[in-house]
Amino acid sequence: MQTYTNNELHQMNPRSPEYVVAHFERQRKKGRNPSVSFRGIKNAFEALKEARKILDDRKKPIVQAFRMVANEVTAPMPVRPQMSMVRKRLLQLTM
Repeated sequence: MQTYTNNELHQMNPRSPEYVVAHFERQRKKGRNPSVSFRGIKNAFEALKEARKILDDRKKPIVQAFRMVANEVTAPMPVRPQMSMVRKRLLQLTM
């Protein structure tokens, strides 16, 4: 758990999840209750849960998801033999 100075806290974006976590930790260290909201969540504890969830999601590797998408995109398409225009016309005439 990192302790932030008041100056560091004021340099952060107050809407960021990092700020919510830093504010919570700083207020708790001082023996106060945190009172910051986040994304419309007024309850500070619920806001902290949401902020931590977002920060945890940022740390998760996205490589596996990328591989799944990449495999779907780069999967070989079934190759159909292309008919020439002459061959198509000949088939039409013979039918």
